[in-house]
Amino acid sequence: MGWNIGIGEAVIVYEISDRGEETCCIIVEGVEHIDAPEFFISDISGKGNFRYPSYDVFHNWAYECGLGDLFFHKYYGLQHGSIDAHPITEFHLRIIRHAKRIWEMKHPGCQDRIPYLTVQPKEYEELYRGNKWKEMEEINNRYDWVYARIIWFEFWFDYAIKNCKQPIIYFG
Repeated sequence: MGWNIGIGEAVIVYEISDRGEETCCIIVEGVEHIDAPEFFISDISGKGNFRYPSYDVFHNWAYECGLGDLFFHKYYGLQHGSIDAHPITEFHLRIIRHAKRIWEMKHPGCQDRIPYLTVQPKEYEELYRGNKWKEMEEINNRYDWVYARIIWFEFWFDYAIKNCKQPIIYFG
């Protein structure tokens, strides 16, 4: 199990079921962007504004890179309680950028270890299809996946704030 995390324009979905029950929710409009960072084989692959990390991967990543409170603080976190959608602001983006700078200072060379799709080793896809997890782990350890996820969130928060009338992050 995991999250469906989307960042972008808020869309209100209003539905009436066959039994006449009315429901309403807020979701994010799915988009792809040509300049979006694209990484190989993970919850942050593709050029779209949605990601699907497991609960543990997302939670552990957020606390490891200094964004735990941004997402999970019990009073003001973007994913707290039963709230599925939360407005995002320039303030949130500054927090992400600050965490990125700190990560870069604490992990020299992380900019050289970004797992962009263009640097995917040729053997990786074959190992993935063959369920060769140990060999894949050796390749994965060459890259900074924490930093890659920070880059992904920074890109989409920045995009949403600059291009959306009602920028939100959605957790489904």
